[in-house]
Amino acid sequence: MATLKELRDERIKKLEKLKKMGFNPYPPHSQKDITNGEISTNFRKLKGKKVTITGRILSKRKHSEISFMDVHDFSGKVQLYIKSDEL
Repeated sequence: MATLKELRDERIKKLEKLKKMGFNPYPPHSQKDITNGEISTNFRKLKGKKVTITGRILSKRKHSEISFMDVHDFSGKVQLYIKSDEL
């Protein structure tokens, strides 16, 4: 089992990696177009459209070149399907 220091050091490494990639890990504000519940309700209408969501990633699963993430907000959960060659 990892020590508290090891866990902290790993989180700091991930934070630095995000910063080097040009992301602000703690933005002062965020923007969202739609809630997760609205995505679930109107999925067919939204197919092929770009939307911006916010929420907490509570689950992440990687399978070779694809990943799945569950993003939760106050209205529900959305599962993301991410292909590494399109990210």
